[in-house]
Amino acid sequence: MVINMRIAKERYIHGLTNIFCLFLFGALIGWTYEVILHLFKSGAFVNRGMLHGPWLPIYGVGCVLMVGLNKLVGGKPIPYFISCFIASGVLEYATSWLMETVYHTRWWDYSELPLNLNGRIFLGGLIGFSLAGCLFVYVILPAMERLFRKLPFNYVKPIVGIIAVVFILDTIISTAAPNMGMGITS
Repeated sequence: MVINMRIAKERYIHGLTNIFCLFLFGALIGWTYEVILHLFKSGAFVNRGMLHGPWLPIYGVGCVLMVGLNKLVGGKPIPYFISCFIASGVLEYATSWLMETVYHTRWWDYSELPLNLNGRIFLGGLIGFSLAGCLFVYVILPAMERLFRKLPFNYVKPIVGIIAVVFILDTIISTAAPNMGMGITS
């Protein structure tokens, strides 16, 4: 019984570590994408997002959500694309509304783009997120899983733990004093 409990605990911790790594990957890629996009548009490096660290949690949540959706639809590409479209729209709209309600400012505004809904989401972005979700789960994730299986978990766990602590501290600090200003909020 003790051995079974230990194995169950290790699997649980391993699963949480995998989910956090997936979240972190999405958050880092999202931050990199946003910073590069802004750099090309304005010619200036700007730390995009509400947090002060190099991560955008909405992309991390989206990444974890996309993997879950793929399992939910059984890996079928067309239902998966449609579910990504709907989920990314709900996630982005709700996040925009919540952040604006709490902080009375916007971190993004698509009002100038065609086919937008209250400037919070727009058709082109939803299609882009859905395509990115397909690219991620069908191409990138399998390669990541192969790589992750090769890493010794005894080394991965403490590194992920340290990053998690830094992320949590950044979230606490940024909740009280969010990253705002030129090129970040409107």
